[in-house]
Amino acid sequence: MFQNSSIRLLPEHLIDQIKAGEVVERPSALVKEILENSLDAKSKHIELTIIDNGLELVALEDDGQGMSFEDLPFAFARHATSKIKDYADLFKLLSYGFRGEALASIASVSRVTCTSAKGDGKGGKIEIQGGQQTAYLPIENARPGTSLYIRDLFYNTPARLNFIKSKSTEKNAIKRIVDSFLLTAKKTTFTIRYDDQDKKIFDRCQSQKDFINRMEKIFFKRKEISTHTSLMYESRREFEGHKLELHLSTMSFAGNSGKNHYLFANDRLFNEKRIHQTIIRSLPNLWGSNTGHYACFLTIPPEKIDVNVHPNKTEVKFSREDIIYAMLKDALKDLDDLAQPMSATNSPRSFEHSSTPHHEAWQKFDQNHSTPMSSTDSTENIISSPKIEVDHLPTGYRWLPNHPHCILDESALIRLCCELKHDSYATSLTPLLINEPIHCKKSDLDLEKLSQIGFDCEWIDKDLLALRAVAAWLRPLPYLTLCNHAIDHIDSSIKNVFKDLKLKTKLSESVFLRSFAQFNFSTLKESKVIVSLDENTLARLFHQ
Repeated sequence: MFQNSSIRLLPEHLIDQIKAGEVVERPSALVKEILENSLDAKSKHIELTIIDNGLELVALEDDGQGMSFEDLPFAFARHATSKIKDYADLFKLLSYGFRGEALASIASVSRVTCTSAKGDGKGGKIEIQGGQQTAYLPIENARPGTSLYIRDLFYNTPARLNFIKSKSTEKNAIKRIVDSFLLTAKKTTFTIRYDDQDKKIFDRCQSQKDFINRMEKIFFKRKEISTHTSLMYESRREFEGHKLELHLSTMSFAGNSGKNHYLFANDRLFNEKRIHQTIIRSLPNLWGSNTGHYACFLTIPPEKIDVNVHPNKTEVKFSREDIIYAMLKDALKDLDDLAQPMSATNSPRSFEHSSTPHHEAWQKFDQNHSTPMSSTDSTENIISSPKIEVDHLPTGYRWLPNHPHCILDESALIRLCCELKHDSYATSLTPLLINEPIHCKKSDLDLEKLSQIGFDCEWIDKDLLALRAVAAWLRPLPYLTLCNHAIDHIDSSIKNVFKDLKLKTKLSESVFLRSFAQFNFSTLKESKVIVSLDENTLARLFHQ
């Protein structure tokens, strides 16, 4: 190197501290890295203790594969790893870690004590302070696994402490990281302790039911779990080796605090704003104007995903994004169809999620099964019979199970739903993921009034509108049909715009059930939604 050069090579200890800032920006990043290492070591039991948001102590003990005395120093050497061997391995990763930077970065900005042993009980103990090794001893007859104690984080880089956020922010960040591993490491038992609080134990999940219970324990307060059932909806999709498993809470919450939103790709937590917004904006019928919790698990063929994008490994690239978004939108539509509007009943889950689809509630009129009709019958009792094929009725009408003299007019049902909302048509407009084209020859159409009814449209060509958003309450309904009807009857008062609505197609079962569940039997009879037929009409319908 030329003596007069203004460019100098940095000393190794300074390089280590700079690189540590890329991997260990804050205590939550440290927790993430050591949990990844523990799970890569196939640990079945992990005990984690965190004091003062990780600044004073982060302690982890596991029963993983452990390390030998000879391997121990290499674990804290930079770019030393057992996870990959060559460049090609970067594109078929099956482990969390692969960079070989985490422990070296942590050891350069803290005081570390690590004890580890293999299955034969032989191993070693190493102590490192600020990147400098201070002790290295062999041990025997030790418990298999690894114990890691990290104290005084950033003690030798005090300037970095100025960038640590508030205690609540750091605590929430750590909790989010810990909870993410509780969601993905289903077969591992965790014992978690924060400061002087009682330990929380999460037993390994033996079944899907155990996993749902663990998820509810993470997402909800004890009181919410004890007073509610079926707190989560679930949907799965699979295509060309790609799998999606989506879990959504049936409860929503005002504000941003306490919400759990998780995206995982091959059990790796990642951030993707577009996927997050797709989920949040697609479920107004389930969550209303607020949002709830969700956990989305993607399983991607290793060669179809790149996680080597950023040192914190929370950014990923997919080679087949089209498959992922197609599965996601299909799953959201499925869950949206099952979701009853939260305003329909006092409980957001009056229909409990089960393996039996709600559309199995309707059956064909059976002349040999006649029961007297009672005005006290509830809609819940009416939809309790098994499904058999509907027959002998024009499109848009249904027989009521157990009430053979009664039919239901679907158009009248939708008109009644609209009547309930006439004073709040334009509230909570929800953008559509894909704009819907609507042909319209009314060049003088009042788009402002149409928006007041609940449809946000704009002209994109002569005689062609684009429907961009609809009122949240309209999303479960056949909103394209309603929009076309509103355009045709735009000169009517807002209250009466749907008064003469006549559907031309049959409602889907999910849309029908959501609409039907908002009313009791007597209300539907009084509104002529349910009509009793006399014997002559019945005889004519059945050609008797």
